[in-house]
Amino acid sequence: MSDATESLELIHHALTQAGAVVQPVDDELDFEFRGHRGTARIEGPNQCLILVILDASNCLVELGPDVDSAGWDAFAALELGDGSGASPEEGEVDFDPDVAAEWIEQVRPRYGRLRTGQGEPGEWVMLYECDIPRGSENLSTVALEEALDLSRHYWWTAPGVAGIDPIHPECDPLTVSPKNAWLIFGDGASIPGQREIDEARADAARGVYWYDWTCAKQTEPGDLLFGYFIDPDKSILFVARAATAAFYSDQQVNARRRLRGARWWTVISPPEMIPPISFAELQQAAGAPLNLKGASGKLLRPEAATLLMDKIRASGPMTAALAAVLSPVTGDPDLTDPATTDLAAWRDIPSGPMHKEALVEQHVVEPLLRLTLGHTNRTWSRQYRVGRGLADYVVLEGDRPVCVVEAKIRIRHSAGQEWSHSPDFQQVSRYAAKLGCPSVLIDAHEMHLIEAGGQAPQRSIRRADVSTADLEAIGKHLGAR
Repeated sequence: MSDATESLELIHHALTQAGAVVQPVDDELDFEFRGHRGTARIEGPNQCLILVILDASNCLVELGPDVDSAGWDAFAALELGDGSGASPEEGEVDFDPDVAAEWIEQVRPRYGRLRTGQGEPGEWVMLYECDIPRGSENLSTVALEEALDLSRHYWWTAPGVAGIDPIHPECDPLTVSPKNAWLIFGDGASIPGQREIDEARADAARGVYWYDWTCAKQTEPGDLLFGYFIDPDKSILFVARAATAAFYSDQQVNARRRLRGARWWTVISPPEMIPPISFAELQQAAGAPLNLKGASGKLLRPEAATLLMDKIRASGPMTAALAAVLSPVTGDPDLTDPATTDLAAWRDIPSGPMHKEALVEQHVVEPLLRLTLGHTNRTWSRQYRVGRGLADYVVLEGDRPVCVVEAKIRIRHSAGQEWSHSPDFQQVSRYAAKLGCPSVLIDAHEMHLIEAGGQAPQRSIRRADVSTADLEAIGKHLGAR
């Protein structure tokens, strides 16, 4: 069997594991992945995988586990062209590298990163880099999704191609149904001005989100946000949507009084200003006394959010942008019995109500352990003694630890930060080192699979995206056979 044939078999397996429907055709693989058709083949001395994604962008996507790209294990290059295979000449590509640089530098948790460079003369190349493990699972679901996202959202204008906006959002928060509704706080110093709102709108139209705000650590992409200001009038002044999950950062808060220390942030869609909703009206919508002391990010029940949105709609004509922000909250804040949770229900649990680690353990970790290990002879122990500490869960084969699981409401880590600097990663790594086994770091939003001695997660998976194939991979990592 040739190296290319063997590599193609591994890619076939990886595509299947990622959820693609695959059909071998001669020396290639035709596949369909979430509505997008494509072809995979092996080329070159480095056995580089070429994925041709057949969508509207006609971009060429290259992934190669053996390509040395600044220390990353795999990369994808998108060549901007007219679909003919010929490289566009300089000036034919409607693509602003400065805009791409802004997109790249956004402070947002992500699974890969994007950078641009000059390829052959007159050719702009965007490199998508994803830190994923070598071997047959190089082509993870996340890598496929992000490669497809880039090919969908990065467009160009070339001869014979209709003009399209050159850059669209990687993830438009207005297209995601909000699972939670929140009050986020500000004061007179942070009231958005029209100039910065206009700038935020212009940037959001090309995929650059930078308007950040302090939030609850359970915040998810798409969540509905009501901007409440403690002065001058104690009222809600804007609505927006969360463009990212919460991330941990020590950046300075724009407030009248200086606030020190790290806190939780989200990047938001451009604020849409509304006629003020007073504290009394807010209290009436909530239907119960509100305690607005403490950090930004107070969970609102869906029915309270609905009443507030009705009040906004009744206040007068709305712009299309404001109407797009207002959307029904889909998450159920009353957490159901975790003993009856199946995979679909588990994926859909909103993170908002899980304000304690114990709730993450009951509604996220334990159902996951049942779903992955229930058919095996593996057991698990809570509050397992490891040296002077107590690990939240340890999976056991008989009496032998095979995996340690640590739960958090939200893991303290931000984009661009080395995982070794995260105190939560340090904690689970200490337990894993003492027990000599792999580990899982999990919160209300996502989970990270870490090999024994790993300096970073081997794989990161968003709970809302977990497939049956992902569940198998998680079970294997936890020690299931």
